[in-house]
Amino acid sequence: MAGNSGTREEQKKTYSQAAAGVWEIVPVAVGVVSGVAGLAGFSQGASRLALLLTAVVCGLIAVVRFWTIFVLRHNGELKSTIRRLQTDGAALQAENDSLSSANQTLQADNRTLQADNERLAEEHTGYVNAIQRIVDRETAAFHEDLEVTITVGAQDGDDVIVERRHTYPRERVTHRSMRPIVPAGRAAQVSRLSDIDYRVRFLPDDAPVEKFALIEEIGHLRVWLVFDQPLTDEVDWEVTYHPAGLWRPLRQRGRDVLRWRDQLITTDTKPSALASFTVTFLFPGHLPMPWVTERHQHGSVTPARRTGGGQWEVRWRDPAPAGHYYEWDLLQPVR
Repeated sequence: MAGNSGTREEQKKTYSQAAAGVWEIVPVAVGVVSGVAGLAGFSQGASRLALLLTAVVCGLIAVVRFWTIFVLRHNGELKSTIRRLQTDGAALQAENDSLSSANQTLQADNRTLQADNERLAEEHTGYVNAIQRIVDRETAAFHEDLEVTITVGAQDGDDVIVERRHTYPRERVTHRSMRPIVPAGRAAQVSRLSDIDYRVRFLPDDAPVEKFALIEEIGHLRVWLVFDQPLTDEVDWEVTYHPAGLWRPLRQRGRDVLRWRDQLITTDTKPSALASFTVTFLFPGHLPMPWVTERHQHGSVTPARRTGGGQWEVRWRDPAPAGHYYEWDLLQPVR
């Protein structure tokens, strides 16, 4: 501040001196020209001309003087601006250095977080694999009757699956693993449990159950159910979910296939926990009659019939499941 004040004082002094010089030169020049004209006996016209020339010269001198003042003032402002920019540049450089240091710290923290995430992902994968091995290899502590109702919707969002189970525990059943039916193939998009609105309900009371996703991949979901109240007596319960787009190929081409593997990976001599297995297919009623066949001749199929709601119903049943791999071909002409 003191330096700037001193500079302004110097500029004011320079401007005053320049202005004073102008007002000193003009009277002297006019007096000298007037005296010379009188002594030399110039005519009135010559005297006027001499005075006019003197006035022009003095005017030019004044212009030069004031231009000098303007230049000096502008130069001072430029110097002040340069000093301010230099100060701001130094401040910006200091801030940039601070930001660079902070960025290096953030990069180091990010590398640490990435390493932690990779470690946690690896640990999570290890836990999931361990849970799957335990679930797959232990002897089934129950047997049950399973009835699956598959609704082929008129559009993707109307595809629904309901799995009704009547379970007979042989001992305490504390958990289950299930694989929902989901779309597969290149056009499949379902990849998370939340995508299908997976719900579990015990009948008649709605006993609490926790759902954990063991596998969430396109075309492959696996759920782990943990019962807060272990199953000790026979119980009815159902699972409902909406695999949108499951039957899109059937709606577009008039044919599709459903696959189901009923096989336990256990040391038990019985390869299946199912006492009976029934699948009911419900087709849109505005289309022609559908057909359902099981490729390996497992179970039996009841021909299509109309339901009270106007849908087509086809029922398939295997009264004695034995760990089979089922493949049902579904046909319904597209108009």
